[in-house]
Amino acid sequence: MNRSLSKQLSIWKKQQTSKELQKQKFGKTPEKLTEQDLRELMGTNGPRYVRKKGGAFIQR
Repeated sequence: MNRSLSKQLSIWKKQQTSKELQKQKFGKTPEKLTEQDLRELMGTNGPRYVRKKGGAFIQR
């Protein structure tokens, strides 16, 4: 705490820029989903309900 405020800010700024550069270098890796995962997310494997005569719902 003996350093002046400007020195502390310059040190902090150097640390922050180095962290940001590391994040930019690697970036995000694309998520690899299988076909089964995609079908599950879209809801194609789930139950389907249909309205029949009289307003009743029937599961297919």
